[in-house]
Amino acid sequence: MGGVYGAPAGAAITLSSLSVSPSTVVGGSGSIGAIALTGAALGSGASVVVSSSNTNIATVVSPVVVASGTASRTFVVTTKPVIATAVVTITASYGGVSKSATLTVTPPTLSTLNISPVSVVGGAGSTALIRLTGLAAANVSVAVASSNTNAATVTSPVLVATGAYSKTFAITTKPVATATVVTITASYGGVSRSATLTVTPPALSSLAVTPVSVVGGAASSGILTLNGFTAASGAIVAVTSSNTSAATVASPVLVPGGSYYKTFAITTKPVATATVVTITATYGGISKTATLTVTAPPAALSALTISPASVGGGASSVGTISLTGITPPAGASVAVASSNTNVATVVSPVVVASGTVSKTFSIVTKPVTVGTVVTISATYAGVTKTATLTVTPIALASVTATPYIVIGGNSSVGAVNLNGPAPAAGASVIVTSSNSSLATVVSPALIAAGTASRTFTIVTKPVNSSTVVTITASYSGVTKTTTLTVAPAPPPPPASSSVSYVGNIVAPSDINAQASLLACQVNSRGALSGTMTVVEQSGQTHAVAIAGTLSSANVMVVKYNTLHSEVTLMGQLQTDTEKQILNGVLQAINADGSLGSKASVNLGLAATAPGILGTHSGMLRVGVTGALLRVNVAANATVLYHMEAGNGVVTDGIGYLDKNNNLFGTGISQGGADAMTIHFGKTSSGYALSGSSWTSSTASALTGQVN
Repeated sequence: MGGVYGAPAGAAITLSSLSVSPSTVVGGSGSIGAIALTGAALGSGASVVVSSSNTNIATVVSPVVVASGTASRTFVVTTKPVIATAVVTITASYGGVSKSATLTVTPPTLSTLNISPVSVVGGAGSTALIRLTGLAAANVSVAVASSNTNAATVTSPVLVATGAYSKTFAITTKPVATATVVTITASYGGVSRSATLTVTPPALSSLAVTPVSVVGGAASSGILTLNGFTAASGAIVAVTSSNTSAATVASPVLVPGGSYYKTFAITTKPVATATVVTITATYGGISKTATLTVTAPPAALSALTISPASVGGGASSVGTISLTGITPPAGASVAVASSNTNVATVVSPVVVASGTVSKTFSIVTKPVTVGTVVTISATYAGVTKTATLTVTPIALASVTATPYIVIGGNSSVGAVNLNGPAPAAGASVIVTSSNSSLATVVSPALIAAGTASRTFTIVTKPVNSSTVVTITASYSGVTKTTTLTVAPAPPPPPASSSVSYVGNIVAPSDINAQASLLACQVNSRGALSGTMTVVEQSGQTHAVAIAGTLSSANVMVVKYNTLHSEVTLMGQLQTDTEKQILNGVLQAINADGSLGSKASVNLGLAATAPGILGTHSGMLRVGVTGALLRVNVAANATVLYHMEAGNGVVTDGIGYLDKNNNLFGTGISQGGADAMTIHFGKTSSGYALSGSSWTSSTASALTGQVN
């Protein structure tokens, strides 16, 4: 029967072969030995004795045990660095049989040469790395050289220390005018290795300007910087300005040899407004920019004005300082003064805020007995401007009547106005009427000290035709006049008229009437006074009561539901302030106070709905299809209107609207026009309106909306 691995049956297991791989190594590297038996080891395995002929160069660990059941085994041969090539014999013995193999151990040779970085600006350094194929048994001297010592130099030789396999060394470069490729070579043991280094000329790195902002005409400087030193010939850099009307530069700029920067002059010119100029430097295909702001000269004082230029003593005027340009960040402090502080005073200085060109200031005057001219002066940055203010004794400025058209029997409000505050004793203004049988006034009207106006009542009487009455006011030798038109009441409308109110209504006494509308609107751009009461018929128990005065240029709208609610408006609706009113079911809503000019109060469209303060023009625009305008006029009430028909016809007059929204009045007819606009209250022409010639002719039914 045959043995394992081909050994004859019964034959003894002996050593078959010994090999080493690789058979040649650099000292310090390892090799692998391989033992083979003639058959599988038995029992506890086969213990093979291995040895080296020169343990100073190569060593092995003995014995090498081939495991039971196997026929081979590898082992490590360790070598040491050598100075010269040596051959070592490795021997293996087992079962009376020896085998040997040779291992050649060589000294290291040059393996690689690397450079990092591979490209540098001339004058900057780089580093090279030498590697051997193995460890040096003794110091190894490697020769290194540069192909162009004008661009890059090395120090030779480079020593690789005992026990090491690599070494770095410095490469020193020099400034160059053009990119230069240099070959660095390392040689040892008959082997050479080389690597290339590119040495480049410097590139433009940055451009800066200082100072970055100058007043036109002042100088600034630019500084350009390279990323390395220049060659002996230097570097020629082109520089330009984006706006030579504001700043110029001399080009080119030469960076001298062996340097990496250069400053150059920037010359600026006067400008009217701040101008940003871009300075550009270009070299070697690279451009850098910087900005320079050329500013206008500091703002100077250009003017001083006073408005009004004449005031009554005790009143104020306003001075305005103007500069030639915007102020600097800190602003401009302008000194102001009065030539006569007993008559007019100012607070100094006046600061014109940063970034602005003007500033107003108050001029406070004092009462005078004779007209006095005061010079106000302003001074800034060496420039002075003056303006004069005339301060006059307090005098009457005007007299007015509002409204200037009333139905006879009603009142208008007169006002006398001074050109400044009244003196300490007040101002007693004499007021008279040119027709005291139609319009009477109470005289004098005393304007309280420190105030400039006073109102008084003008009481009129019923008339049969429109009559113009002149109201005259006199104070301190000055007389002013105004006119009041007293108009007759129009004839009553047809019996079917509604009880709602619209327009400029004056109710001399309580007016009671029946109504069938479920909503009521009261609109007025003129005056509304007296007491008006609307009582719903058909068993309804809700009402609207209005007590007080609706002043000129206002609109009031009242809407309410039919669920037993009561709405009461108390007090006075005047200009410049506002009031919001709510509505609700089974409750009384009371409002007092005032309503802003040309505004409206809407008292709930439904139960608990809030009222709305809005802005309406107080104008009815008719001819708009599909919008019912629930605006009607009561018996004996008057509408002042200004009509503009679609065909261009303009009509002013006094009239009324009935419950069917039909307009009655003087010469009123749509006349086939497509649309019609009615302005209630003061007419555009401003003349007195008369109702003496109005007729009962009926215009087409009007529909529209409040604008």
